[in-house]
Formats: sequence, structure tokens, C-alpha cells
Amino acid sequence: MKLAVVAMLASLALQDGAPPRFAVSVREVEGDQVCSIQARQARLIDLLQAVGEQLDVNVQGLEYVPRQTRMTVELRRRPVREVLDYMLRSVGLEVEQRVGALIVREDLKLSVDELRASAQAAYIHALRAYPNHELAPSGMLGQAQVEESSGNLVAARMRYDDLVDTYPDSELVPRAMARSAELFMEEEEWAHAAQRYADLLRLEYEHGYEVEAYTNLALCTTMLGDHERALHMLDAFESLDEPVDREDWLRRQFVRARALIGLKQLGRAAAILDDADAWAPEGRNALVSSELRARLLSAKGLDAEASRAWLALARDAAGTDRDRALREAARHALAAEDDMGVFFIERFADELGSEADLSEEVHQARARLGIDWEAERSSDLDERLERIERRIAAGSTEGLIDQLERLDHLVEGQDEALRMRVLLARGAVLAEHGSLDEAVELFRVRLPGLTDPEHRRRVYLLAAELFEKANRMDEAIEAYRGRL
Repeated sequence: MKLAVVAMLASLALQDGAPPRFAVSVREVEGDQVCSIQARQARLIDLLQAVGEQLDVNVQGLEYVPRQTRMTVELRRRPVREVLDYMLRSVGLEVEQRVGALIVREDLKLSVDELRASAQAAYIHALRAYPNHELAPSGMLGQAQVEESSGNLVAARMRYDDLVDTYPDSELVPRAMARSAELFMEEEEWAHAAQRYADLLRLEYEHGYEVEAYTNLALCTTMLGDHERALHMLDAFESLDEPVDREDWLRRQFVRARALIGLKQLGRAAAILDDADAWAPEGRNALVSSELRARLLSAKGLDAEASRAWLALARDAAGTDRDRALREAARHALAAEDDMGVFFIERFADELGSEADLSEEVHQARARLGIDWEAERSSDLDERLERIERRIAAGSTEGLIDQLERLDHLVEGQDEALRMRVLLARGAVLAEHGSLDEAVELFRVRLPGLTDPEHRRRVYLLAAELFEKANRMDEAIEAYRGRL
């Protein structure tokens, strides 16, 4: 199978608990074969054989069909092909119709996204048909997991929260609440995560997420700046529950060290990190230890050492953690007056393929060394703009308004295509942060300076799309016509 999650999709499509039974019929309507199927807890393999019998064809490839896969489905007067695709695609299979035969096989053509879409369709259909079934919470949990695997984290959180609200008595509620909180933490939405963990701890029954919830609630609290309270929470928790294993002990120690660094109790924090490192933490814990060591050096005002520590962390980290480490390394290098070190960090960030924006630190380093910032090569400006465009495409636009304003100044007198791209990026970011009118006014002011018709068309097109997104349809139509 191409996607493991598909294995539990329509096969678990919320049977209603009745004995297995089904009815299948095929008719010819205006020259086309249409199928009606009603099934409760019926084996998929039996349904396929019944369709084959109705069509008077041989069904081949049944060895690919999981024998115990069961379905609850109700489809009326649908094209035969649609019915077969509905049943088979949700378990990663396809069917080929030939004269006298239906041939079932693993679907090698469907993309992962198409399989996920089939999975969601199966869940949605089952939940609509049987919203009160005992397995309905499992179906909603499956929806959330498919959204997660697709990278739709906001939608996944909504499904987890829907499960909690819709089925408050389900045994899956603690699991859904914990995962919703974890997703908020991954996005560094500490206040929302803290609220989810607090709600989880208020449940009036025991569950397997108390230890995780207590520790992560303390972490969220210190990340929100209330370090003293975080320490009190850890003390209260540890008076009730000893660590369950080394992993649990390390996580508590790291949260305590983070809070102590926030309180400037650096000696105690260092001692805790020494104790934790004696256990040779691995994987994620090793990265957390390195991060806290770098923060400890930062808090001590040892900028050169802190810069090197953050740079070492950047070599091992990934994604936003790596980008943050690179920014901290550059910031501390600048504070240590290591201007050449800032350029090295910028080059290292490019080698890593990082999206970290180090333009402000590089700008200051150039100024201190007397390098003419305004004379920066066009290729350098293009590279900076490409990094910004990638961030916009990824939806990570925080802090870009000021960066693009500076870049807009630097591209004055440069190639028109470069100036047009900066204009488009500025407009998109301004609109994203609630300043659509400001973006449109910027377009109006800059359009006379664009002589290439294609460049002007792209500006009008972006304006129209931004108006559409804001549901300002009359203005969108005018922009599509080349008027602002």
C-alpha cells in the first residue's frame, strides 16, 4: 500500500452493530449501468463478488482485498465505476473493467494526496450516515489524523476539538485533547497549548496523559514568561508523581532549567543541565540540551561563546529550530563585534538551505566595516528576494514588512523585473497583515514606473486576487480589467 493510514479508512467506516447484511443491484438506465448498494458491516470482498454477479462478469485479483475489511455504505443509482472506485480507493486499490471481467489490483497511479482525499471522503460519508454510532469518535479521530498527514495542521486541530465537543464521553477525548495541545506547541502557540493541557488535567477521570500534560503545561507557562509559576508547578507535580522513566525525568529537568534561566538563576540552571547531560541525552533531548546551553551562555553575556553554541546547534537542528539558531548565532556574533563571523554565518545558512533572514545583522556588519550597502550586487539582492518569496509561499510572513521596505529601497535603479517582484512581495505581505488598501495604494503609486506590459499585468492580477480573497468582488473585476 502507498499510505499506511488508508488501511483503516472505509474498512472501519462506522458499522452500526447490526448483523452483516447487504443488498446490491445493477440496472441499465438510458444505456448506462447504474448500481445501488446498501451494506452494513459487510465484507468488502463479498460486496465486490456481488457486483460481479450482477454484472455477470468474473472478478479477478481478489487476493489483493483484505479478507476482514468491512464496510457500511449506502449508494443509490450511481454509475458502476463510481461505486467500485468508492469502495476500492479507500483501501488503496483500483479496478479495471474489461469485457467479462473486473480486475482488482493495487492502485499504483493514485498519488498520496488522492489516497488521503479518498480516506477523508470515506470518513465524511460514514460520519454523516452514522453520527451516533459507537465508532463515530474513532472516525473523527481518523479524519484528524488524515489532515495531519496532509500537513493541514489547523484543520487537524479543528477535528480533534470537534471530537472533544461532539463526543465528550468518548474514551478518545484525552487523546484528542493532548494531540491538539501538541500541535499548538509545534506552532509555538503557547497560550492555546496551555489552555488545552489545563482542560486535559481537569477531566474527572484518570487517563494516560497526566504526566505529559503536567510537564508540558509547565513548559508552556515558562515559554509565556511566568518562570516562577512554572517552577511551582513542577515542584507540586513532583511531590505527587515521581518520574516514570529517564525520558520523563529529562523532560522535567529541561523545563526546570529553562525556567531558571528565565529567572537568571544561572548557577542552578547549569547544575541541572550538568546532571541531565550525565545521562547522555539522545535525539530531541540532545537538541534541547544544546539549545539550553546556548541560552545559558546568552544569559551570562558571553556573546562570542553563545554565537558558537547557537551555530553548533544549527548544524544538528532542522526547520524553524535551525533558522532560529542561525539568527541567534548572527545576533550574538554582532554583539561580540565579530562582523566577519556574521558573513560566515550568512554563507553557512545558504549552504544549509535555511530560510533564516539575517539581513539586519549583515546590514549592520557591513556598515561597521564600511562596506557600501547600497552597492550590493544585483545577484545578492535577487538571492535575498528569493528567500523572502519562499517564506511568503510557505505562509511565513512575520517580520517581512520591514525587510521588504528596506529591500524596496535597495532595488531602486535595478532591473525592472527585480523591482516588480519586490513590489508584488510587498503587496502580498501588506495584504496578509490586514493592510489591503495600503497594498493597493502602493500598486497605484508604482505602476507608472513599470513599462513592461507583462510586469503591469502581473501587478493587476495580484491586486485582483487580493480583492477576491477579501470578498471585494467589484474591485477585483476592475483590477482584472487593468484598473485600480
